[in-house]
Amino acid sequence: MGKYSITCNLDNEKYYYEIEYDKNYEPSGGDAWLTDHIDIEKLDNANKVVARLEDYFKDHGGSCITKTK
Repeated sequence: MGKYSITCNLDNEKYYYEIEYDKNYEPSGGDAWLTDHIDIEKLDNANKVVARLEDYFKDHGGSCITKTK
């Protein structure tokens, strides 16, 4: 039903992620990095996945910009 596009910066490098979700905002797909670093299976809402990703980069000195597609 929808998709988040997240662009993050860390250590002068740019990273781009997408998180797909259904009509209930349940994550239905995303980049492999997310499943390796953020346990999205335990997160039942795409907004929580985005928040966890943003927190990860913030905790490591980076930043993210999130857009809805």
